[in-house]
Amino acid sequence: MSSIPKRFSIVINDKHVIQPTEEEDELCHAQVADKSSTKPAVFELEDDRLISGEWALGRHPATPHIIGYKPLVWVKKENNRTLHPVIVKEREEGPQLRFGDSSVDQTGRPLGLQVNKLFVSNFDDDDQDLTVELVATEE
Repeated sequence: MSSIPKRFSIVINDKHVIQPTEEEDELCHAQVADKSSTKPAVFELEDDRLISGEWALGRHPATPHIIGYKPLVWVKKENNRTLHPVIVKEREEGPQLRFGDSSVDQTGRPLGLQVNKLFVSNFDDDDQDLTVELVATEE
C-alpha cells in the first residue's frame, strides 16, 4: 500500500507544479511557479497516472529530449494512457514519484528541474539537490 496522499500537490524547491491554462495545446511542458503567484495543480494517482482535473502529467514517448533529460508534459485526461507509467517508490523520507521511460519500465527515473520546467533525468542517480514534497490537500 502506497503512503502517497489521496489528493496532493507537488512542491519542488518551494515552488509548486501548476496546471496548464485552458488555451494551451496537448503536450505542453510542465512547469513550477512561486506559491504566492498561482494556484497549485492538485493531483490524484489513478492507477499509474497522475491526474489533475482535466489534465494528466507524465512522460510522453513522442516528446524530444535534451541531453540528459526528457520533458514532463501535460496531456488531456482522456489521453492519459499515452503517457508512460508513474512509479511510487517508498523511502524512509516518504514516497518518491518516479517516471517510467517506457510502458514496461518498473523502476522509473527521478524528477529534474531546469528553468522552472519539469524533466525526468536519464540517469537514476542524478542529484540536482531538489527538495520534492507531496503535500496532502483537501481540495
